[in-house]
Amino acid sequence: MLKRGQDWTTTVNSDEKVFVLQPLQRAAWAPKGNRRQRFTRHFPSKLMVWGAISMHGSTKLAFIPGTLDATAYQSVLQTTLVPLGKRLNRLGMGWSFQQDNARPHVAFSTMAWLAAHPILPLPISWPACSPDASPIENLWALVERDVDQSNPTDLTELRKAIEDSWKAHTDCATCMTSLMGGWKRRVQQLAANGGSTLKY
Repeated sequence: MLKRGQDWTTTVNSDEKVFVLQPLQRAAWAPKGNRRQRFTRHFPSKLMVWGAISMHGSTKLAFIPGTLDATAYQSVLQTTLVPLGKRLNRLGMGWSFQQDNARPHVAFSTMAWLAAHPILPLPISWPACSPDASPIENLWALVERDVDQSNPTDLTELRKAIEDSWKAHTDCATCMTSLMGGWKRRVQQLAANGGSTLKY
């Protein structure tokens, strides 16, 4: 990405995130006599969400029921990325689209679907197993923090907390500039440390 001179300021980053209604409990040592039992559900309720961000606009969130396959992913792109692409194209700017290499993203039918939509660019080449390279991971961390603080008790409250946090961050120009503006430095650090994790 550094060698090909990727334009970080016009790249749209995308990814899914799963939010669990009842977060997994973390184990911790405690003095004998101060230990307490914790009861957790084996199959907690959760929501899978897809979104995309850029310095010049972001998509609305797509909530994905069930398993995400290629057909469902293409439907997500139609309802979220296409409207953003139209807005970016009206600005007269060229832009790039980033997605990871999850199977629904790179399926033959998905690539054919993207090629059939000239309003959308084909995804840029992306290294496997590299979540630290994408700034949207930092945004998901912020949204997850906000959701945990809101302490939702059902899926309706969970969805609202996710949407409220996403909107608050993506509507904030300073927040998005901060998230996206450090992408080149992020990739430089990844290249320097052999692709290991970053201290973000």
